[in-house]
Amino acid sequence: MSVYDSSLLNQFLPQYYKRLFPFKPYVKWLSYNQKSADYFAKREFAFILEEDVHLRYRSFIDQNEFETDLCKINPHKLDIGAVYSHKPKDNKKHSDFKALERELVFDIDLTDYDNVRKCCSFLLSWFTIEVSRCAVSVQGEKLDIYGGRSSMAKKSLPVHPMVETAYRVAMDCGEMDAMVLEQGWLELDSALEVLKYCEDPDLQATLRSQFQEVDSADKRWQLLKRRFDDKYREEMTRANQVVPERVNGPSRNFLRWFVLWHAYPRLDVNVSTGLNHLLKSPFCIHPKTGNVAVPLDVSKIHDFDVTSCPRVDLLINELSKNVADEDIKENRKILGYKHTSLAPYVENFEKFVELAVSA
Repeated sequence: MSVYDSSLLNQFLPQYYKRLFPFKPYVKWLSYNQKSADYFAKREFAFILEEDVHLRYRSFIDQNEFETDLCKINPHKLDIGAVYSHKPKDNKKHSDFKALERELVFDIDLTDYDNVRKCCSFLLSWFTIEVSRCAVSVQGEKLDIYGGRSSMAKKSLPVHPMVETAYRVAMDCGEMDAMVLEQGWLELDSALEVLKYCEDPDLQATLRSQFQEVDSADKRWQLLKRRFDDKYREEMTRANQVVPERVNGPSRNFLRWFVLWHAYPRLDVNVSTGLNHLLKSPFCIHPKTGNVAVPLDVSKIHDFDVTSCPRVDLLINELSKNVADEDIKENRKILGYKHTSLAPYVENFEKFVELAVSA
């Protein structure tokens, strides 16, 4: 794959917005089956230009006006704001102008896991997204876009049902065993460091001795599950395997802490709670990488290769070749994105929109 040249972004954006951006499903999504004048027209859009210049409180009466302005200005980034009490472009005309609502968003920045990611593999990134998908349960349709800090409760406190659910999801999703080994979390040096967080000094000493006696991270992981994980202990008991005495006291949640520290969704709380917080739009461009923010099918999350994410310059090249070939063969007008690698992501988006507007 060729190297992306960010200095050429201004050359690509006009063609991208004019020929590839999926305006119809996009506006349908943000209209939610309501009249444009009553809802879409009160939605804020922010255009971010070169040098990070923000054009806030832009609003549009319908798809045509939105498309015309976007294709005229060709912003480097596109953000979505809240729905307001009045049209955002008229914000200075109304003393009661205020944000009323916007989509509920859970933002997970994959770089927030750098302190637990031991290698450069993207497997951990998709593992945390998978845990998030299962553990964060909300009403309505969810759209996952590829483009948080959560503090851990003190381990000796009672376990909230949501925490227990998240722990169980991580343990049962089929990835935790592989991640422990792939990321080296229980290689000897790392394992001994982890034991510092076991609050029972006697148990800590026992585990330290056992960790040093075995010769692999896999065996250390089995030791922890045999001692702390109720489901695994039951399976071992049914198989007539010996399990150690159940841990009580302040360290009973040690394994929960270990799992959730490494796997629990690290959410940016301000994105979820701030009504005025701007949200990255699907199908906007990341100026430095040229990558398109694409909607993912989370049921196929492991099939997504971040290194092959649609890139604006490559999309324009695909479009030029494929549309020219199509014109020669059939001489008819076509939707540009359908003949590029952006097509499956637009299809993901269209499926989401149909579910969202019919809910």
